[in-house]
Amino acid sequence: MSPPSTPEKLPTANLFDEIIIVTVGKELKPFKTFSLHKGVVSYYSGYFQAALKENTFQEGQSKRIELPDEEVETFEHFVGWLYTRVLPGNSDDYTAEYNGLIKLWILGDKRQIPLLMNVTIDAMRDVLVKRWILPRMSLGLIWENTAPGAQLRRFWIHLMAQVGLRSSLKDEHKEFWVKDALWDVFRASYEMWRNGRATTLNKDAIAKLDLCEYHCHEDGLKCEKVA
Repeated sequence: MSPPSTPEKLPTANLFDEIIIVTVGKELKPFKTFSLHKGVVSYYSGYFQAALKENTFQEGQSKRIELPDEEVETFEHFVGWLYTRVLPGNSDDYTAEYNGLIKLWILGDKRQIPLLMNVTIDAMRDVLVKRWILPRMSLGLIWENTAPGAQLRRFWIHLMAQVGLRSSLKDEHKEFWVKDALWDVFRASYEMWRNGRATTLNKDAIAKLDLCEYHCHEDGLKCEKVA
């Protein structure tokens, strides 16, 4: 069964079953052990669903998984969302707020959690509408941890090309413009200009933006239109 990518799908009561142990981080770094319901985490994550199949992988037999390359704080936020569907937010530091969501998207991409990827895209849009700033410092985090064509990259390319925040072009921010990101935004801006779509979007337009094209869905599935 494919993990859900739309919010109306919920885990059933029988999925709150046996407990598995997930160890996150390395001994030389902060690390933490989490106790999770096998059925719930497998419901949302294609990675856990495959790893926890009995008689397939050692993890499925031992009910223990080690994720040494994941950050403890990001995984804590994932576990919080796993059981509440509430994302972290409202940080005093706008860069930290964006980066927390970006790291969750990256975790969702690595561990095949499409719904987490989709809701973090939506949350980043909401942060932009609230704060009306895009941190260039986040570009390296995105481009270093995603592949060309990734939904997160395409989303940020769209925002950087069409929101047109003047602060992005200050001389003191040049060092944060990752070369590949700069090229992608330039190319997107040129294509918009060539096709007569070179408009600057305001807050209202961003708030109404259809984000489904930046979501991860099963073939043929789309988000429900909100009236």
